[in-house]
Amino acid sequence: SLYRHVLASGEMIQGELNVKDTIVSAKLSPLLDQTSNRLIGVVTVLQDVTKDRKLEEMRREFVANVSHELRTPISLIQGYAEAVSDGVVETPAQQESYLKIILEEANRLKRLVDELLELSRLQSGVISLEKEWIDLPWIITQVKEKFQTALSQNNIVFEAKFGPDAGSLVGDRFRIEQVFINLISNAIQYSPGGKISVKVTKNK
Repeated sequence: SLYRHVLASGEMIQGELNVKDTIVSAKLSPLLDQTSNRLIGVVTVLQDVTKDRKLEEMRREFVANVSHELRTPISLIQGYAEAVSDGVVETPAQQESYLKIILEEANRLKRLVDELLELSRLQSGVISLEKEWIDLPWIITQVKEKFQTALSQNNIVFEAKFGPDAGSLVGDRFRIEQVFINLISNAIQYSPGGKISVKVTKNK
Protein backbone atom coordinates (compact mmCIF):
# COMPACT_ATOMS: atom_id res chain seq x y z
CA SER A 1 0.00 0.00 0.00
CA LEU A 2 2.88 2.40 0.72
CA TYR A 3 4.44 1.61 -2.65
CA ARG A 4 1.17 2.14 -4.50
CA HIS A 5 0.65 5.44 -2.69
CA VAL A 6 3.99 6.77 -3.94
CA LEU A 7 3.23 5.62 -7.50
CA ALA A 8 -0.15 7.31 -7.42
CA SER A 9 0.80 10.56 -5.71
CA GLY A 10 4.48 10.99 -6.48
CA GLU A 11 5.01 11.96 -2.85
CA MET A 12 7.39 10.59 -0.23
CA ILE A 13 5.77 8.49 2.50
CA GLN A 14 6.89 6.75 5.70
CA GLY A 15 5.34 3.88 7.62
CA GLU A 16 5.99 0.77 9.67
CA LEU A 17 5.58 -2.88 8.76
CA ASN A 18 5.17 -5.84 11.09
CA VAL A 19 6.99 -8.86 9.74
CA LYS A 20 6.44 -11.71 12.20
CA ASP A 21 8.23 -10.49 15.37
CA THR A 22 10.13 -7.73 13.58
CA ILE A 23 9.09 -4.09 13.25
CA VAL A 24 10.44 -2.45 10.10
CA SER A 25 10.47 1.27 9.39
CA ALA A 26 9.91 1.94 5.67
CA LYS A 27 10.72 5.22 3.91
CA LEU A 28 9.64 5.42 0.26
CA SER A 29 10.51 8.23 -2.15
CA PRO A 30 9.58 8.73 -5.82
CA LEU A 31 12.41 8.28 -8.34
CA LEU A 32 12.06 10.84 -11.11
CA ASP A 33 13.72 11.01 -14.51
CA GLN A 34 16.02 14.05 -14.45
CA THR A 35 15.14 14.99 -18.02
CA SER A 36 11.39 14.52 -18.22
CA ASN A 37 10.64 14.63 -14.47
CA ARG A 38 8.58 11.49 -15.07
CA LEU A 39 8.12 8.96 -12.29
CA ILE A 40 10.24 5.94 -13.19
CA GLY A 41 10.39 4.08 -9.90
CA VAL A 42 10.34 4.12 -6.12
CA VAL A 43 13.35 4.16 -3.77
CA THR A 44 12.74 2.32 -0.51
CA VAL A 45 14.84 2.36 2.67
CA LEU A 46 14.05 -0.32 5.27
CA GLN A 47 15.30 -0.22 8.86
CA ASP A 48 14.79 -2.72 11.66
CA VAL A 49 13.42 -0.67 14.59
CA THR A 50 12.23 -3.60 16.73
CA LYS A 51 14.66 -2.87 19.57
CA ASP A 52 13.83 0.85 19.61
CA ARG A 53 10.08 0.20 19.75
CA LYS A 54 10.45 -2.37 22.52
CA LEU A 55 12.56 0.07 24.54
CA GLU A 56 9.91 2.76 24.08
CA GLU A 57 7.24 0.34 25.27
CA MET A 58 9.36 -0.65 28.28
CA ARG A 59 9.85 3.02 29.17
CA ARG A 60 6.11 3.69 28.99
CA GLU A 61 5.32 0.66 31.14
CA PHE A 62 8.06 1.56 33.61
CA VAL A 63 6.82 5.14 34.00
CA ALA A 64 3.22 3.93 34.34
CA ASN A 65 4.17 1.34 36.98
CA VAL A 66 6.30 3.75 38.99
CA SER A 67 3.60 6.42 38.81
CA HIS A 68 1.16 3.87 40.25
CA GLU A 69 3.61 2.85 42.98
CA LEU A 70 4.32 6.47 43.93
CA ARG A 71 0.71 7.08 44.90
CA THR A 72 0.73 4.58 47.78
CA PRO A 73 3.65 5.97 49.84
CA ILE A 74 2.42 9.52 49.21
CA SER A 75 -1.04 8.57 50.49
CA LEU A 76 0.41 6.84 53.56
CA ILE A 77 2.70 9.77 54.38
CA GLN A 78 -0.17 12.22 53.99
CA GLY A 79 -2.58 10.14 56.07
CA TYR A 80 -0.27 9.53 59.01
CA ALA A 81 1.13 13.08 58.95
CA GLU A 82 -2.44 14.45 59.11
CA ALA A 83 -3.21 12.13 62.02
CA VAL A 84 -0.20 13.42 63.97
CA SER A 85 -0.91 17.04 63.02
CA ASP A 86 -4.61 16.85 63.96
CA GLY A 87 -3.84 15.35 67.36
CA VAL A 88 -5.57 12.06 66.61
CA VAL A 89 -2.64 10.14 68.10
CA GLU A 90 -3.51 9.11 71.64
CA THR A 91 -0.19 7.90 73.08
CA PRO A 92 3.53 8.67 72.59
CA ALA A 93 4.04 5.06 71.46
CA GLN A 94 1.38 5.46 68.78
CA GLN A 95 2.92 8.73 67.66
CA GLU A 96 6.33 7.07 67.41
CA SER A 97 4.77 4.27 65.34
CA TYR A 98 3.16 6.77 62.97
CA LEU A 99 6.40 8.73 62.58
CA LYS A 100 8.26 5.49 61.87
CA ILE A 101 5.83 4.64 59.07
CA ILE A 102 6.19 8.16 57.63
CA LEU A 103 9.98 7.81 57.62
CA GLU A 104 9.85 4.34 56.05
CA GLU A 105 7.50 5.49 53.29
CA ALA A 106 9.59 8.61 52.68
CA ASN A 107 12.59 6.33 52.15
CA ARG A 108 10.48 4.14 49.86
CA LEU A 109 9.43 7.22 47.91
CA LYS A 110 13.07 8.27 47.53
CA ARG A 111 14.04 4.84 46.24
CA LEU A 112 11.17 4.78 43.74
CA VAL A 113 12.22 8.19 42.45
CA ASP A 114 15.83 6.98 42.19
CA GLU A 115 14.64 4.04 40.11
CA LEU A 116 12.69 6.38 37.87
CA LEU A 117 15.90 8.30 37.21
CA GLU A 118 17.76 5.12 36.28
CA LEU A 119 15.99 4.34 33.01
CA SER A 120 19.35 3.50 31.49
CA ARG A 121 19.13 0.16 33.31
CA LEU A 122 16.22 -0.79 31.08
CA GLN A 123 18.24 -0.01 27.97
CA SER A 124 20.93 -2.44 29.07
CA GLY A 125 18.31 -5.01 30.09
CA VAL A 126 19.84 -5.29 33.56
CA ILE A 127 17.84 -4.76 36.74
CA SER A 128 19.88 -5.23 39.92
CA LEU A 129 18.42 -7.09 42.90
CA GLU A 130 19.68 -6.65 46.45
CA LYS A 131 19.23 -10.18 47.73
CA GLU A 132 19.06 -11.01 51.40
CA TRP A 133 17.25 -13.38 53.75
CA ILE A 134 13.66 -12.18 54.15
CA ASP A 135 11.07 -13.07 56.80
CA LEU A 136 7.78 -13.01 54.86
CA PRO A 137 5.44 -13.05 57.89
CA TRP A 138 7.32 -10.06 59.29
CA ILE A 139 7.02 -8.15 56.00
CA ILE A 140 3.28 -8.82 55.75
CA THR A 141 2.78 -7.74 59.37
CA GLN A 142 4.66 -4.50 58.65
CA VAL A 143 2.55 -3.83 55.55
CA LYS A 144 -0.62 -4.47 57.53
CA GLU A 145 0.42 -1.91 60.15
CA LYS A 146 0.98 0.70 57.43
CA PHE A 147 -2.56 0.22 56.13
CA GLN A 148 -4.20 -0.11 59.55
CA THR A 149 -5.88 3.30 59.32
CA ALA A 150 -7.17 2.67 55.78
CA LEU A 151 -8.42 -0.77 56.82
CA SER A 152 -10.36 0.72 59.74
CA GLN A 153 -11.80 3.56 57.67
CA ASN A 154 -13.08 1.13 55.05
CA ASN A 155 -14.33 -1.45 57.58
CA ILE A 156 -12.09 -4.12 56.12
CA VAL A 157 -10.95 -7.18 58.03
CA PHE A 158 -7.35 -8.15 57.33
CA GLU A 159 -6.52 -11.81 57.85
CA ALA A 160 -3.01 -13.23 57.54
CA LYS A 161 -2.33 -16.97 57.82
CA PHE A 162 1.20 -18.29 58.04
CA GLY A 163 1.93 -21.97 57.49
CA PRO A 164 4.38 -23.75 59.82
CA ASP A 165 6.91 -23.86 56.97
CA ALA A 166 6.45 -20.21 55.95
CA GLY A 167 9.80 -18.92 57.05
CA SER A 168 12.58 -17.06 55.31
CA LEU A 169 13.61 -16.87 51.70
CA VAL A 170 16.26 -15.09 49.66
CA GLY A 171 15.10 -12.09 47.65
CA ASP A 172 15.00 -8.31 47.33
CA ARG A 173 13.16 -7.17 50.47
CA PHE A 174 12.18 -3.78 49.01
CA ARG A 175 10.68 -5.25 45.84
CA ILE A 176 8.80 -8.05 47.61
CA GLU A 177 7.39 -5.58 50.13
CA GLN A 178 6.36 -3.32 47.24
CA VAL A 179 4.45 -6.24 45.67
CA PHE A 180 2.44 -6.74 48.88
CA ILE A 181 1.86 -2.99 49.22
CA ASN A 182 0.47 -2.81 45.68
CA LEU A 183 -1.76 -5.84 46.15
CA ILE A 184 -3.16 -4.75 49.50
CA SER A 185 -3.60 -1.15 48.34
CA ASN A 186 -5.67 -2.37 45.39
CA ALA A 187 -7.63 -4.76 47.61
CA ILE A 188 -8.53 -1.93 50.00
CA GLN A 189 -9.68 0.23 47.12
CA TYR A 190 -11.99 -2.41 45.67
CA SER A 191 -13.14 -4.22 48.84
CA PRO A 192 -14.86 -1.69 51.14
CA GLY A 193 -16.58 -3.46 53.98
CA GLY A 194 -15.02 -6.76 52.95
CA LYS A 195 -12.16 -8.99 53.95
CA ILE A 196 -8.57 -9.29 52.78
CA SER A 197 -6.85 -12.62 53.28
CA VAL A 198 -3.15 -13.32 52.85
CA LYS A 199 -1.85 -16.86 53.16
CA VAL A 200 1.84 -17.71 53.24
CA THR A 201 2.99 -21.28 52.86
CA LYS A 202 5.83 -23.15 51.24
CA ASN A 203 5.22 -24.63 47.79
CA LYS A 204 6.80 -28.07 48.08
